[in-house]
Amino acid sequence: MTSYCLRFSAYGTRRFETLGTDEEGWTPARAAAELRKVLALVDAGVWCPDGDRSVARDLDPDVTFAVYAGE
Repeated sequence: MTSYCLRFSAYGTRRFETLGTDEEGWTPARAAAELRKVLALVDAGVWCPDGDRSVARDLDPDVTFAVYAGE
């Protein structure tokens, strides 16, 4: 059984994320595509590690940006 993971730098820290195994459908091509997707999110500044979504969870979807920025 082969396991796949991502190793990349984000926000000044080296990151490691486990994806899964070949039995779960992961392939080298699928892992490479996932890495490209994650790196694009990091470059955009919107990636956050799994389990660290407290900021996004606390946002009220009905608050406009102008109101949020004013706070």
